[in-house]
Amino acid sequence: VHRSTQYDVVFSGHARVTTREGGKDVVREYYPGDFILIPPNTPHLFQFLEETVMAEWWDGSFEARFYKPYRKVVDEAMEAMRRKGSALQGGIR
Repeated sequence: VHRSTQYDVVFSGHARVTTREGGKDVVREYYPGDFILIPPNTPHLFQFLEETVMAEWWDGSFEARFYKPYRKVVDEAMEAMRRKGSALQGGIR
């Protein structure tokens, strides 16, 4: 969550963005050439469905706060990646 408006442009790939709007999760998908605008104080979660290249900027100073329900998803994904990396490293001799 940011106090400033967040802007993104997708150059390549495919991203799914979940935002919290009016007490509900709203899911949108973005592709190359798409512009994303996330209003200030809007919880959001990016999921990259394939390798994706984007630009991202804000209309004010950058500040981030966690939205706990979405943070749980991020933490679980990071843990799964860590386990996968450990398993791959364990298989290298």
